[in-house]
Amino acid sequence: MLFLAALVVLVQLALAVPTSNTKNSRRLAVHLTNAITGDCDSLVEESAWVITNLTSFQAYPSANSISYFAFSFEDINPGLGLKTSCSNYLPRGSNATVENDRYHLCDSHDVQFKYNGQILQVERWYQDPCLGKPPYDSAIAHGRANVTFTKTRAQDGVLATQVRMEMPITSLS
Repeated sequence: MLFLAALVVLVQLALAVPTSNTKNSRRLAVHLTNAITGDCDSLVEESAWVITNLTSFQAYPSANSISYFAFSFEDINPGLGLKTSCSNYLPRGSNATVENDRYHLCDSHDVQFKYNGQILQVERWYQDPCLGKPPYDSAIAHGRANVTFTKTRAQDGVLATQVRMEMPITSLS
């Protein structure tokens, strides 16, 4: 347990240290030596996640259309590579907004998201035996980024799109 706590502190400290990388990303490398699990290299969320094809459609209250928020998620970190689709569809005619403070599961249930109208927050669960024996062999990476949509008024609502953004990992738990 002390080993896991030390890892979390090290990761948080490393994430707080700015680097000279011109892309404003943070690099982190952790090498663990553990008497229980042996000498191993921990999987590390060090590169930003790639979020593409962000689309939001907010139906007008009188329209008989479906409101939704959707995007593609990609984790490009070595050993953690994952691509999945994420979406939140509201019932037709619900007059509800896609902006809310609840997490929604992506197609890969290891990823979930919430969107409040300005900020997209994503959580990604992963397993790594270097972190310890079960149940201490997993972590959750958290990321957040501002969404800058281009909006277009349509007959039944407002369509908003953003082609791509990089989401930095902001913390691990």
